[in-house]
Amino acid sequence: MNIKDLEQTCGGCPTVFEWKNNKEHSIYFHLRNGYARIINETKNKTIIQGTFPYGDGVCSWEEVVKWADENQLHLNVV
Repeated sequence: MNIKDLEQTCGGCPTVFEWKNNKEHSIYFHLRNGYARIINETKNKTIIQGTFPYGDGVCSWEEVVKWADENQLHLNVV
């Protein structure tokens, strides 16, 4: 997934990153209590979700990319 306008909108617990994809859809990552999800907010559709082994509520963007890769979703900031 190509990403533009990446922004960390919450750096505490829960960690939230928001961005637009190449179709201008609003996408966000949310991590709380060791459970993460990436949601297409425009379509109201979950892209991936599951346990997050790299933190329980706070994480870095690099850890989000690693988790997404492990779940066959490749994030590419353009």
